[in-house]
Amino acid sequence: MTSESFGDMLKRLRQVAGLTQDELANAAEISTRAVSDLERGINRTARKTTTRLLADALGLTGQARERFESSARGGTGLGEAALPVPITPLIGRESEVRAAVDLLRGTARLVTLTGLGGVGKTRTAFEIAHSLAADPADLTTDHAGDRAGSQAEGRDGDRDGDRGGDRGGDRGANRAGDRGGVRDGGWTGDGDGDGERGGGRAGHRAGDRDGDRAGGCDGDRGGDRGGGRVGHRAGDGDRDRAGERGGDRAGSEDRGGGRGGRFVDGIFLVDVADSHDEQAMIQAFELALNVRDSGTRTPFEALLAALRDRELLVFLDNFEHLVDSAHRISALLTRCPGIKFLVTSRRPLRVTGEHELAINPLPLPAPGASFAEIVASPAISLFTRRVAAVRPGWELEQGDAAAAVEICRRLDGLPLALELAAARTNVLTMSGLAERLADALEILTVGRRDAAPRQQSLRATLNWSYGLLDQDARRLLPRLTVFSGGWSLAAMESVCQAGLATLTTLVENSLVWQAEGGRFTLPNTVREYATTPDDDRDDLARRHAVWFLEFAETAAVELSGGGQRESMSRLDLDYGNLRQALGTAVATGDAETALRLGVALWRYWEIRGLLAEGRQWLEAALALPGPGSSALSAHARKAAGNLARDQGDLAAAEAFYTAALAVYLEIDDPAGVASVVNNLGNLRLDAGDHQGAGRFYEESLTAFRATGDQWTIALLLNNLALALRLTPDLDRAARLAEESADLFHAVGDTRSEGRARETLARVLDRRHDHQAAMRAHKHALALRREVSDLAGVARSLEGLAHSISESGDLCRAARLVGQAEYLREITGEALSLDDRVEHDQTVRTLQRGLSAEALRDAYAEGRAAEPGEDL
Repeated sequence: MTSESFGDMLKRLRQVAGLTQDELANAAEISTRAVSDLERGINRTARKTTTRLLADALGLTGQARERFESSARGGTGLGEAALPVPITPLIGRESEVRAAVDLLRGTARLVTLTGLGGVGKTRTAFEIAHSLAADPADLTTDHAGDRAGSQAEGRDGDRDGDRGGDRGGDRGANRAGDRGGVRDGGWTGDGDGDGERGGGRAGHRAGDRDGDRAGGCDGDRGGDRGGGRVGHRAGDGDRDRAGERGGDRAGSEDRGGGRGGRFVDGIFLVDVADSHDEQAMIQAFELALNVRDSGTRTPFEALLAALRDRELLVFLDNFEHLVDSAHRISALLTRCPGIKFLVTSRRPLRVTGEHELAINPLPLPAPGASFAEIVASPAISLFTRRVAAVRPGWELEQGDAAAAVEICRRLDGLPLALELAAARTNVLTMSGLAERLADALEILTVGRRDAAPRQQSLRATLNWSYGLLDQDARRLLPRLTVFSGGWSLAAMESVCQAGLATLTTLVENSLVWQAEGGRFTLPNTVREYATTPDDDRDDLARRHAVWFLEFAETAAVELSGGGQRESMSRLDLDYGNLRQALGTAVATGDAETALRLGVALWRYWEIRGLLAEGRQWLEAALALPGPGSSALSAHARKAAGNLARDQGDLAAAEAFYTAALAVYLEIDDPAGVASVVNNLGNLRLDAGDHQGAGRFYEESLTAFRATGDQWTIALLLNNLALALRLTPDLDRAARLAEESADLFHAVGDTRSEGRARETLARVLDRRHDHQAAMRAHKHALALRREVSDLAGVARSLEGLAHSISESGDLCRAARLVGQAEYLREITGEALSLDDRVEHDQTVRTLQRGLSAEALRDAYAEGRAAEPGEDL
């Protein structure tokens, strides 16, 4: 783009105004020779007083006046259009742009956009710069008010000082006083420019770069750095400006970098991607801002002198490899109060006054999102737009939605990765691309030809980030791949034998992401890149398994006490790591670790409905050569039996229990024996043998009363109540159930209290007290939902449906039956014989009272409801 000189601008504006050189000179009260010399370029810049006289005579106001004054000082005359205008829209960054604009239009003077390479920092920064270059006249801020007051004082006020009377005409107003203030201040600047302000409002290195970003990359960079430089001569010398401050601005403006966020001296792009040291960085500043070194000062001193009184925004791009030179940015902020910085960097500068704004990957569709929600999500929106650019006329269809979501998920919603993936759809189907992304670093290798080399492939982008790390961080990064789904600081310190400072380095370089609750995670793309060295892998896996074994055993104790909900949440967060630890133990033949993990986790598996998976892990652990007739193997067999019983596999459950009982008897473990007796009673109950079940429960209860184990006593009281509820002794059954619930409440076991409240409700139903039964079922349901016990929620819904059907609300009962059946399907928990009898009775009641269509619709409505939805 060719810049318009000040002389050309003056001539154009004069002709637009319909004035000859003589007429303009007369109106401005300067010589015709002065106008002629300026237009012919003999004098390339004008004094400030001359510039104001000409601007007044030409009737210039607002941005036109600012551009004119800037050009007169040696600027390019370029306005906002000089910033490259992306040809594709920015997607999903509205909040980030708004936040940065608000900061920079306010008091913030340094805003740093940080994020992983390819996340779109540069593209977002350009959007911010364009927003800031727009006229903020609609702002209602103190800064804007100051500006308005200053302009009114400087342009339209009563100025009958040195020059005397009113000039009249369209541009009436006496102007002498204002100019007199400048003169009285001893203004000395002339010739090449007064050196007070920078050039055009949005000056940058333009030339060939105007078209560099034609691809509209949402990644960090695109753009060949060729082409001429645009900017201005910020001034050759450190001129005396004492008078100008007093008369010109009257001290009324806040000099915190622009008038109300309006950068009258321009917005300048300084790209330091190719600056490999501090000296090269300063040279990039000089080139972009057209600062000339006088030869008597260091380059940085010349830069400080040139920018000291400017009001401009420096858009500093790709700074991450120069953060050791951030003190130079701090010095510019301290000594040049009118300058603000918008910086893009993969890591923060860590200087005073910095406002860090993280640019995160684009949001992905939520699990279970509808097709419309999938299409509207930012990551999918960007990906599908880029695919459409490769395959004109293409639109995402419902059949490809799942593959598109998997692609975006696998690539972490990272814009650069999504663009590289979209380029592959010219030869791959959506599902084919999704399948091949297991090797994303190899398949995503061909970027746009106008992109920087480090943006040509995903691996190149990560190589650039890796090159910024110190040795400790380089050592830690591959070690973090041992974790699955994230980790806590304590886990990292123990497993990886590294400290917070090293982890912080990776976070600051955006190679590790911070998650909620003080956790950290690796992006999928970084995980694939950071391969663990072979000589480190086995030790890491062993330390990982040891750490998470201790973690699981601690959590298991809390699952039967007051910390149940918190313990479940912690297990949920680290379940990927627990699976990893189990896999390591089984693969290495570490029977003890595998068995201990299985015993610690069986109750978690039961609560979360992971019955088949839990049983598989336990069976794999039991198959390993290791502890034979030990208590540990007995505990594991009993746990496997519990999960098999939950699945309805009563024969397998009995085999596991019998084997466990034999071990407990062999090692003389009375508590172990009593616990298995209770389990065998459960099997009798499942088979409909209530009297046989009762005998087992009574025997076990007697043994545990002697130990004082309140939790197990509560468990046995509940089981005995279940056995009695189908006998005439309903009063005793109710008392036992209430006692059990109270004991569970006392020890803080919310889940088991819910089970006891459900037992009480079923006893009350047998007594035909359906209203009391409904209240008890609702109490049980609330407790089970509190700890996300999905299998228990299903049982409570079925019990509540039975009570409600007996009271006549058939449609509601049908919805509850549908919801319960869906939950049983996703947890894999089968109906016991007693449950089946009650379930079938409820269904028959519904079939008698509802039409087939009404029953079907209500049932379907229940199945479609969310697990926690109250029907």
